[in-house]
This record gives sequence, structure tokens and C-alpha cells, in this order.
Amino acid sequence: MLVLLVLALGSVAVVFRNAVRDEALYLQDAAIMARCLEEGRWFGNAPVGLHGFLFKLPAALVFLATGPSVTAATFINILYAMLAAWLCYLIFLRVTTSSQWALAGALLLITSYHFIDTLPTFLREIPALLSVLVLLYGIVTKKKLLWTIIGLLLILDSREILYFMILPGLWLYIIWSRRHEGKKKIITLSLACLLPFFVTAMLMLFTGLVPLNPRIPYILGLHEGGFLRALQWKFASTGLPLPLQPATWLSPTGVDGSAAATWFWSLLTHLLGPKGLSLVSIPKFILIPAIAMGWRLQKQWLRNIASPMAAFPFMALPPLTLVILTRSSGRHLLPFAPILILSFILFIRDGIRDIRFFRRVLIVTSAAIAGEMFFPHPKLLLNLTLQALVIIALWAYYFLRSQSEKKLVLIAWVPIAIIALTTFGSAIGASVLLPGQIGRTLTWGRHSQIPLIVTHLPRQKPVWINANPLLVSFFTHQDFFPPNLARQYFQNFFHIPKSRRIKPPHPQLIHSFHWGDIDDFIYNLGQQGIDTVIMVSSTTKSKKFRFPMQDLRSILEAHPAFLLKNTFTLKNKQIHIFHLPPLSGGESGFAL
Repeated sequence: MLVLLVLALGSVAVVFRNAVRDEALYLQDAAIMARCLEEGRWFGNAPVGLHGFLFKLPAALVFLATGPSVTAATFINILYAMLAAWLCYLIFLRVTTSSQWALAGALLLITSYHFIDTLPTFLREIPALLSVLVLLYGIVTKKKLLWTIIGLLLILDSREILYFMILPGLWLYIIWSRRHEGKKKIITLSLACLLPFFVTAMLMLFTGLVPLNPRIPYILGLHEGGFLRALQWKFASTGLPLPLQPATWLSPTGVDGSAAATWFWSLLTHLLGPKGLSLVSIPKFILIPAIAMGWRLQKQWLRNIASPMAAFPFMALPPLTLVILTRSSGRHLLPFAPILILSFILFIRDGIRDIRFFRRVLIVTSAAIAGEMFFPHPKLLLNLTLQALVIIALWAYYFLRSQSEKKLVLIAWVPIAIIALTTFGSAIGASVLLPGQIGRTLTWGRHSQIPLIVTHLPRQKPVWINANPLLVSFFTHQDFFPPNLARQYFQNFFHIPKSRRIKPPHPQLIHSFHWGDIDDFIYNLGQQGIDTVIMVSSTTKSKKFRFPMQDLRSILEAHPAFLLKNTFTLKNKQIHIFHLPPLSGGESGFAL
């Protein structure tokens, strides 16, 4: 039933498809892989390895039959989500020994915000979730070491940083659970956990079998500046979030302007504010009870050396701490959502038996949710109302605890159903309003009608366009690499032999670099040999639905070097095509 529900949700979501964020880059990778296979060669030396290649390969194989297709790739991701839902249910069933509680937990996963948000995409979150579930299933069912190695290999391929976030906790679990079997056994198992990384890195760096994932050499320090530069880059990219605009009477600058006070305020903002652990992430009404119950169960599981569940908190705590304390997006918590949801389900089922413990956790959770009032934002009232409904349902469950065990299970479904509807509704609402896929599709059409726009692009000539260049390149069957990624792939950035063999499959024809000064813009266009500029402008009044740099169109219209060649209108947007003709005497129109 859960698998069919995921299929139904994904199939409906495909109707509102509008590729978001980095997924167009992964779609491009799958298209390049398909092109290589069609030409009868392996893609090991092609630039397709960012965040792995195994989960892109099925889409590439489908592309051989369908051609590059966003819909086909999306259904591959939906298939991964269906497998994840099924594995999640099996894991919960093994731990809870109850089909009802297992179903409740799996339902919370498939209705969670980032599961719904990334289900109809080709992003790496669902593959990462599936990979972690494969590893957890192997641990819970006590499968052979090979299952653990496969799980770690899939995690490394789906999102390499997850592998290194999980590894320390897994080693601690091995040391604890195998401490009576001798040091040799512990060392052997610990080294086996490194096997996926060692083998993958060797094949990736020195052979053409595995495509280069540029994040792996970065982690190893095989670049300018070495390992210390990698640490600086990591801290810079995952630093604490900038503080929101809090109520003025709570501003830390009025109390203590020191760096420590600013850091503490940023952390508090992230924990209690609307963009941290709120409805757009793992909500506080799940996270706080899950952590409390996890801490309580950890001591119980550690006393039972044979309990595989002791691995769960060990594996979840380091990455959970890093994600919470850094700027990492809430979607990076999705791979660990099954562990948190399982702990929450055990809190509902078993935590109620300790009245004082259950009551204290609910008080802390209620206070944390009320803390959002100190961080005003436009949807504060709606967020608090939805979370209040969940808290009221949990308190009602607490006061009805004297019911029989059979009735109590039925009563527990009330807060679980409210949570599922709340998180599911939040994901749909955000997709419409933020704007997300649904909002963009309703406003501009599927994929913002870029497939129609690209029919007006000149063939085999470089162009500049302010719409999503990754998506434009995918629909034009060209290749676009953001400058930072291109440096890592093509400019021998890493001191390894493999980097010299990686070449872009085709010259880059799609450009979308930012500009502000018109003279610099003209100069850069000349450097790239571009004589066609396409400006897409939204005609809606909403400031949320706008294309990048669309306000610069007036500068192009006023500049004598740009001739307006064509203008046409599509759904809630206008497309202006400018041309830079050569100067008289045959000189280039790019001369300054």
C-alpha cells in the first residue's frame, strides 16, 4: 500500500514538473552517459561523476530508448522512493514487531517535507535515503558483512559526505559490539568499512572505470592548498546561518556584541527559527521526542551487546549534530529521517509508559515551538497553528494513556495522522508559494516552458540566456558546467593523472554569467564569441516569481550595441532576443 501511495504521489507530481536546483546537472550527467554508451564507449573519463554515477546509470540506460527525458529520469527517482518506503517498513517491522507501528512510521517518512519535496526530482536526496536504508536493513537483520559494504558503497556514491559522517559512529558501534571478540576482529571490520572508499578512490583516480567525483579528491586534499584548504572550504560553505531579523528587544547586540554572543544567537535562531528545525525540515515535534527517546534507548541497547539497534544512535548523532550546527539545508537531514522517525514512534509507543518522562518531553517540545514567536516572519501564525494542532494531539494522547493497549494504539493514530497531514500539506504549500515546482508550473508552465524557448535559439552557436542554463543545456542537448565545477573537472585542478584525461564532451554553447556593468558584459560576450542574448522576464506582479537578472533588460534596450531581433510572449513571461551585429568595415561588434 505504501509503495503504491508513493507511486501515486509521484505520478501526480510529474504533471507539475519544473526542474529545480542542481538536478539539471545530474540530468545532464545521465544524458552524457547515455551518449557515450550509444557510441559504444564507457563514460569513465567523462565529467559525469559529481555525487556518484551508480544511481544515474538506470536513467542513462532508459535514455538510450527514450532520449534525454526529464519525465523518464523522474520516474527512476520515484522507483528509488518506492524501494525506500518498502525497506523503511521492513526495518520498522523488525524493530517494533508490529505491522501497525511499522506502517505508522513509514507513513511519517513518505509524508515528510523533504521526501515530498524531492520525490518528483532527480536530486540526490532520495538515492541517499535509499542507500542509508540499505545499510540499516543489513544491520537490523544481521546480514553478512557484504551487505554493510554494499550499503556503504551506495552511500558513498549517492552523497560522499554522508559516508564520512556515518563512518565514525559505525566504528564506535563496531568497537562496542565486538569488544569481546578481540582487537583483530575489530580492526578487520573497521578496515572493511573503508573498503568501498579505498576501492572507489583508486579506480576513480587512476583508471577509466569509475568517473571522477571531484568531491573525493577535495576530501583527500589532492588540490591546491591541500587538506587545510579543503577544511577551510568546508567550514566556509557550512558555517552557521546568518541570523534572521529577531524582535529588537531580543537582539544580542544590546546585551553583548562579542563573537560568542553572535554565534550563540545564530545557533538559537537556527534551532528555534522558522527555517531551521521547523515545518520545512525535520519538525521540532518529531526531533525533540526522537532525541530524548534515542538517548533513553541507547543506554538500554548498549546493555544488550547483541542489539543491532544500538548502531542507530551512533550513526545518527554525528551527522545530526553537524547538520543542525551548520548551514546545511534541511533536506540533508532526509537520509537520517528513518532513524529519527523510528525513535519518535518508540516514544509514542513505549515512552508513554513513563509518565514523567513523556510529560517532560512534551513540555520541552511545546516550549521550543512557542519559541518561534521571538522570530517573526510572514507565516508565523500559520506555522504556530499547525504545530499547535500536533502538540494538542500529543497532549490528548498523554491524558488518555489509561485506555487499554488496543485502544491506545488507535488513539495514537490521531497525532500520527495529524503530523502526516501537516508535513505533507507544508510541502505542497511551500511548493506552490515559495515558489517551488508546483508554483512555477502554475505560473510559467512545465519547466517554465524552456523547451519552447530553446526552439528560438540559433543552432550550434553560443548564446547568453538568463533562464536556468543547466535546464536550457539539457533541452538543447548541449553541455553546461558551472565555472566552479568546470575548474575542478577540466583545468587539472587536482594533482592526479585522471584529471588530464577528462575533457568536456562538446564546446560550451550555453552561457549565463552574471553581470552588472554593460561594458564588461559586452567584453565578456566577445571573449566567448556570443552575438545572441536572450532575456526572459516574468510578467507576474509577485516578486517571488522572477527570472535572474530580468531587471537588466532595460539596460540592453537602451544600449545602441544591442538590436532587438525578436519578442514573443508565453505564459506569464516575455522573451526578448537581442543581437550584436558586427561594426562597419567588418570589425567585430565586440570592440570597445
